[in-house]
Amino acid sequence: MTIPSLIIKFTNKNERFKYHSKNKSLDIRYKGFFDQPGIFKKNDNILFIFGNPIVKNEINMSKTANLIFNQIDPYVTLNGQFLIINFNKKSETLKIINDRFSSLSIYYTKISSNFFASFSYLELLSCLEIEKKKIKLNGNVLFEFLLFQRVLHDKTYDNFTRFLSPANVLKFENNQITQTQYWSQNFNEKSRNLYHVGEELHYLLKRNISILKTKFKKIALFLSGGHDSRTILSFLDNDQFETQTVSFSENYELNSARKLSRLMNIKNNFIKINENHFHDNIDEMIEITSGYYSIINCLFNGLPKNGIEKFDALIHGHGLDYMFHGMYLPNENINFLGRPTFFKKNKIIPKENIAEYFINNVKFRLTEINLFSFLNEKEKKRKKDFLIDSINSVLISNKNLERSIDKWNYLITHCLSRHYSYPNNLGLMTYSNQFILTFENDIFDLFLSTPNKLKVYGKILDYVTKKNCYKLSMVPTANFGIPPGLSPFSKTAWLIGRKLLRSVTGINSLKTPHAIDRTWPDQSEYIHNNKKMRILVEKSLKSEKLRDNLNYFDWKKIDKEYLVFKQKKNHKMGKFLFALLTIERFLEKI
Repeated sequence: MTIPSLIIKFTNKNERFKYHSKNKSLDIRYKGFFDQPGIFKKNDNILFIFGNPIVKNEINMSKTANLIFNQIDPYVTLNGQFLIINFNKKSETLKIINDRFSSLSIYYTKISSNFFASFSYLELLSCLEIEKKKIKLNGNVLFEFLLFQRVLHDKTYDNFTRFLSPANVLKFENNQITQTQYWSQNFNEKSRNLYHVGEELHYLLKRNISILKTKFKKIALFLSGGHDSRTILSFLDNDQFETQTVSFSENYELNSARKLSRLMNIKNNFIKINENHFHDNIDEMIEITSGYYSIINCLFNGLPKNGIEKFDALIHGHGLDYMFHGMYLPNENINFLGRPTFFKKNKIIPKENIAEYFINNVKFRLTEINLFSFLNEKEKKRKKDFLIDSINSVLISNKNLERSIDKWNYLITHCLSRHYSYPNNLGLMTYSNQFILTFENDIFDLFLSTPNKLKVYGKILDYVTKKNCYKLSMVPTANFGIPPGLSPFSKTAWLIGRKLLRSVTGINSLKTPHAIDRTWPDQSEYIHNNKKMRILVEKSLKSEKLRDNLNYFDWKKIDKEYLVFKQKKNHKMGKFLFALLTIERFLEKI
């Protein structure tokens, strides 16, 4: 496994560097990218292109370079996932341009007249250490990570470096950093029905898969038993494709994936990971995420290589859930006779104080414990004020937001590569080229213009899947053990009928799948049942570095809470413990 690395140094004249102008020198060092970057020269410009840029429905670096060299405003029309570095010798300027998703992350800073940037925050900190620049971590940002399982906007864990936001042209000229956003999200809903949206998404996914088929010879789809990846599966039609399913055991999820693959006559490969997967691969997980994502979301790091190496592209269903399945829309399930149904009702987002509403209602926040209960009253106010300022900084970065629901959606999608689930994409980058089918301009534009009411219940994905293969939508998911293609009424009836049948027959298998039946473990159960992981967690809780950087917490309360958790009286603390462990291991790296 090779972790991708990119380090950029743009400094005063340095003969050790490869690229020079009269007063400046550029050093670019990279490794671990399965497609080597394209390097192009024209007149006074040197261009480095990373990723999979798309020009006129073709992944082509040469056409990308020609577009940049010859068009006045090329980046608006450039599609796909890319990172571009442009050194102009004449003007002695350095530009870094990223895509609309920040799919290739860049952390950056300047020291006096020198500029530094890296794909990895840890590597950037190492550069600064060499430059004898001391960095102080910001405990408020660490708290934000613990609460949201991610960091918002362009913040980093310190106040000296930044993260490059999407669709930006960063320029370092005359020892100053400037940024120009060449595109911004606009939630301009169009009047369209399910048929129109479903047909357009179907066309775009089919086109994007066709683009990949032209570029790559052998492609693997990482297939779960859920809704998103089966939508992608429905487009796969020949021996160019196989599916890969990752799991700890031969469980419900794997059986679902096998059924789905058989329906499409596609070979399925089972990648079994051992019970100590997170323990054994934690160092690489921290290195590739730089501590900005919980290691629980790094499942695809450290997989057995047998079989994966034969594929020159890896794909998956990332993004379909929050774009077209309404995963983070502000709604809740309706209860009937005290039990949840599959019907949903919308929550009303206030026009004022949306930041506070977001803190208390976003679905990916830490909910199993109250993080604020470990703070004194003074710190509670400080942390809440910081979070509100952080959220508002996201909102003021986009002037196209008018409705409350648009603001809400933008808080979810403003920087997709910082979403808590993104590290699995980073993990796949260590084996081969990985391509995110939804990180494409036309699909993203479709998401932005689709009425929110169509995103609820997964109706759009159902439409697309059924258009290709109706039977796929009738294979039960590993989440509920119910076919995703059913209506909310039919799913609720299935749930009730299954429970009644279990009561009458006593057949225990007639139940909703549990965490053990799925690929991703329940975090609390995993810590309880895995001795090696439990030792790591307990060691992290005693770490002086962790306690010093999170000194606003009442650690006696946390220790007491953990003792209760350890005795299984409080069974839900795992998400918090995994996040704390992530921070502790990150601190050990710096």
